[in-house]
Amino acid sequence: VAFHDLMQGKIVWKQVKKLPGLSRKFIPVQKFSTKASELTSNLQRVERDAQIKAFYTGSPLDPKTPPLYIKSKWRPDPTQYPKEIDERLFRFFSSLEPLFIKKKAQSNLLPYQLQLMAWLKSNHNLIICNTDKSLGLCAIEFVQYIKDGIKHLRNGDIYQLLTHAQAEREARRIYKEIMDWIATAWRRRRLSKMDVQYLQSKTYTNRADPHGYFYLLYKVHKATLSTRPVCSDCASLTNPIGKLVDLMLQPIAQKMPTYFKDSFAFKAIIDSFKALVRTI
Repeated sequence: VAFHDLMQGKIVWKQVKKLPGLSRKFIPVQKFSTKASELTSNLQRVERDAQIKAFYTGSPLDPKTPPLYIKSKWRPDPTQYPKEIDERLFRFFSSLEPLFIKKKAQSNLLPYQLQLMAWLKSNHNLIICNTDKSLGLCAIEFVQYIKDGIKHLRNGDIYQLLTHAQAEREARRIYKEIMDWIATAWRRRRLSKMDVQYLQSKTYTNRADPHGYFYLLYKVHKATLSTRPVCSDCASLTNPIGKLVDLMLQPIAQKMPTYFKDSFAFKAIIDSFKALVRTI
């Protein structure tokens, strides 16, 4: 992946470019390997999934997971699926345990790369961020990143600056409005029981950190360096009800004559026009 040094004076070492160059999906190996006791939660999930699959095998009642879904802890009674399932799972788990012994792992980074990683983590004067159009990573001064963000936030036509107290009051108001709407929609039978459980649970959980996150993408492909602001509402107070609205609007949008799924679908449409012109 490409790496862009946007620091004043290009102070990021050339060697540092090789570290992000491992790609954004690169994951350093932990210092120690996984031990058997750390597999408990994963094995419990495998066990439950196998039991549920066995319970619903061949049954027309096998439920499809709805889009808005709260994971259940339910397990079928052992008498409701073949006893052999648990016996095989026990033998499988027992054979796994000797394979997972905690020991020092071999790093997938070279010594100089480990040093550079430590330097990047300890240097609070710079920030590594993404670029627009997925053109790789970039390094820029932390102070400059803040200044670039404030340029956008000071645009009164788009953003409204609030004090911390005002933001907290607004979050409480929105939370109450959403919960009141859910209750009203449930009374009018506009929502299913699962919809209500999902919306109430996720909205309540997100109340601890109710606001979205604002970050920048640097437009390194432009002649003059600029930024694209992104407001992410993932895990925000309005995210759960936003998913519901999206589910309701998707069928309507997809029936519109101007709808196409993605850029690949658009290209297929354009190609069909080219083929039509050639035949004419």
